[in-house]
Amino acid sequence: MTEQEKMKQGYIWLDDEENMALQAQCKALVRRFNTLPPEDMAGREALLHDIFGQVGEHVWIVPPLTAAVGKYVTIGEGT
Repeated sequence: MTEQEKMKQGYIWLDDEENMALQAQCKALVRRFNTLPPEDMAGREALLHDIFGQVGEHVWIVPPLTAAVGKYVTIGEGT
């Protein structure tokens, strides 16, 4: 089983090159999210869809957000 497969299935996984690249990408997006002005709700919403695998409607996350790899995370509607 690859490290990506372990991560997707919720198992403990190791940081290989692919995972480190995913973390760097996610952390860059999270940094952008955290630095947006409070009134830029559309910008925050767009970034949430870039950071996480699935994001439902009416999701409200207030900075500071932290995430290492968000692409396998689903956030349900009204969260």
